[in-house]
Amino acid sequence: MQRLRHPAATVEVVIGMSALGDALRRRRSIRRFRDEPIPESLVLQVLDAGRWAPSAGNIQSWRLVLVGDAAVRGELVEAMVRSLEELVSEGATAEEAERSVGALRSAPVLIVACMTKEGFGDRPDRWMSERTMSVQGVAAAIQNMLLTAYDIGLGGCWCSAPLLCPTAVRRVLGIPQSVEPQAVVALGRPDEAPEPPRRRPIGEVAYLNRWGNGFRVAG
Repeated sequence: MQRLRHPAATVEVVIGMSALGDALRRRRSIRRFRDEPIPESLVLQVLDAGRWAPSAGNIQSWRLVLVGDAAVRGELVEAMVRSLEELVSEGATAEEAERSVGALRSAPVLIVACMTKEGFGDRPDRWMSERTMSVQGVAAAIQNMLLTAYDIGLGGCWCSAPLLCPTAVRRVLGIPQSVEPQAVVALGRPDEAPEPPRRRPIGEVAYLNRWGNGFRVAG
């Protein structure tokens, strides 16, 4: 257990460790998966975790497309690759395009996370002003799913490539124009154990009361 203090204050914040804290620190982005199916019960646990994410006004703007059929997965990945390759001439490299979808190739399950505006009804003004809130809600659902996947022994990878090729994703999966593909979560049994990436210390990312009033780790 650690205590955090502001250098010029007596305030202390206690950081404890729990199962959730362990998952937060040990979860990794998995890009290589074993060639084995995932029980439906586990996939449903992941999906259920996503729907329990917080969202502004409880709008629950996420829509999740589960892609378990190998033929559909292959069609989706190849469509995304072709679309991303067109960006190479606009500054991206072929290696970057492949890396964007590389984790999707060996994953037995893909979850395409989308954002819908149906909860806003016929109020486009509200949709425009609250779109960013809905994006945050979808992101929270993805984080819930990734943490749950780790907790039940699966690996996952958050792939944001659909933001660069939404037309291709819509075409393959029959997603309406009013729905925005946001990301793909690759899911499966991990076939790698990546080292933890560097994280900035709390003193570099958190402030006390006002911007710039940093914490320091005490004791």
